[in-house]
Amino acid sequence: MPRILQFMLMMSVFSAAYAEDLNDAQRYYTNKDYARAAAIYTKMAQTGNPDAQEMLGEMYWFGDGVAVDVNVAAQWFKKAADGGQKKAQQFHAIIQERGIKAAEISYYTTGFDGRDVQLSKFNCVQPVIPAVSKTRQEISAVTASVNAWQACYNRFVAGYNAALPAGSAIPQNISALMNDAEMAQAVALMDKKYNAISDEANTIAININQKQRAWKAETEAFITADAESKKLEYDRMQNEMAANRVRDLERYTNGVEAIKASRSK
Repeated sequence: MPRILQFMLMMSVFSAAYAEDLNDAQRYYTNKDYARAAAIYTKMAQTGNPDAQEMLGEMYWFGDGVAVDVNVAAQWFKKAADGGQKKAQQFHAIIQERGIKAAEISYYTTGFDGRDVQLSKFNCVQPVIPAVSKTRQEISAVTASVNAWQACYNRFVAGYNAALPAGSAIPQNISALMNDAEMAQAVALMDKKYNAISDEANTIAININQKQRAWKAETEAFITADAESKKLEYDRMQNEMAANRVRDLERYTNGVEAIKASRSK
């Protein structure tokens, strides 16, 4: 058999074997038998097969059957990209961009503080609510301060709700660079921070609401009592004036009678 024909036959056998191995690995991967899939992909990737290198990169990127390892994924994507794999080239570009955006990715996965939705960002001035107000001017001032705080708090609530669900506030150009594990970590951290922000804001709101309700009750009670007191005072004065008129009339009548009596003598 001529050598060239023999070489071609050997290459054909190798190609068939590679295809069979790739099919087996893909079947294992599809069935989520990641350990067997990884074993075949690793063996083939080490021999330079770009398809296996690309799949192995994806497994390390997504954590399919192996621990997530972006650095290992980057190595395999680079090899596959050099072998002409378009998806690997895209992943390699993403990983390079990750290096540029590393600080922003880290902020969402480990340093997120929710600063953009915190109540303090809105500078809501908490109203000073006395136990009771006794003048119309005091009542107007307290009412205005409570209403101003409520309007500010409503803006906080709107901003808070707009940031939900946790993870939606991550800029798209950053979330596109994050793997599934990083996204899950970021969502968990953001959810924790959002809950803390909500609890703190609710505590403040409940405290102000309780003070406002107590103030309103005491102020209304004072107004009612004051009105009753003024009514009683008015009634007293009316009664006193009526009594004075009776006394004046009696004095006048007595005076007239005295004059008549003196004239008849």
